[in-house]
Amino acid sequence: MTEASAEELARAITAYAAGLDAQLDLLGHLETLSTRQRDATSSGDLDALNRCSDERVQLTGALVALEQDLKPLRAQLADHSRQAARLSGFSALVARHQEAARRVAGIVSSDQHTLTALREAEAARHFASQTLDAGETTLAAYRRVLAPPPASAAIVDERG
Repeated sequence: MTEASAEELARAITAYAAGLDAQLDLLGHLETLSTRQRDATSSGDLDALNRCSDERVQLTGALVALEQDLKPLRAQLADHSRQAARLSGFSALVARHQEAARRVAGIVSSDQHTLTALREAEAARHFASQTLDAGETTLAAYRRVLAPPPASAAIVDERG
């Protein structure tokens, strides 16, 4: 590994910090959406859940694109971490990175609650559907017992 100049690392720190700030902003929006999704799931508001999902796809796409831009800077700083650690702004960069990781963990946790609620709602829906099917079958059987079909009409009246 070759030595990087202090100027190169300082530029990488500045660029990476700006990228992390943008990521933190996007993660803030994702946190809000994750909470809205959890609330929509709890209240059964499928329209709100769909709107949140659409917004989330856009934000996640932007976050992934930004991550691709930051990957080379992060690699450069990791490769020269001892040198970079001595430069101004590096400790603040580490703190931002930890904040981003904390936010991601919070979003994942919230999403797990949402997924659990969705699975439970699906299981309840499935049980209700099975119960309705069983009820329909039972009612059809009772109907046959209580109101048998009319006997076919006789062609000739027995009196005549």
